Order: sequence, then structure tokens, then C-alpha cells
Amino acid sequence: PQVTSLLENWQSVTEFSLGASGTSGRGKDKHQVTSSAWQGPRSIRNLRWEGGTYAAQKSPAAALSSEEFQKNFNDAIKKSLDQEKIDKPRK
Repeated sequence: PQVTSLLENWQSVTEFSLGASGTSGRGKDKHQVTSSAWQGPRSIRNLRWEGGTYAAQKSPAAALSSEEFQKNFNDAIKKSLDQEKIDKPRK
């Protein structure tokens, strides 16, 4: 989904991607940015939230309990392992 407002923190972010095009700026200063795709290997190091202490942020009311989070995490791993078995080339 597209982000329609500025984020206060990374707490609800579940996916992050970088692309060769998009929109930059705010309000009337928005402009389209395009570029060619990266060539060769790339890596992201030291990705962090700039602008405050993350620990000071309040959890949203809809935050998962640690038990719910652990169950979702384990279910996602199981689903991934099951998919690997399906995708594995047969000899």
C-alpha cells in the first residue's frame, strides 16, 4: 500500500522496498523521480529511524501481545518452510 502521511516511527512498518522511481517532496513541492535500475551488487547497511528515540514511542492500541507475535512469527516460518518443500526441485 502507498503511504499517504508521514510516519511517526517504524513500529508498524512490515515491508520496505527501494525502487528506481517514485515521488519526492511534500505538498506542492512533490515531483516525480526516475532513474535506471541499479547495476551489480548492492547492500543496505545501518538502516535506522532518524528523529527520536524509538523506545519512547507508544505502541498502537492494536499491537500484538508477545504471545500473538510469537505465534504469527512461528506460523510464517512454517509457511515458508512448507513453500520451500513445494518449490524444491525434485531429483
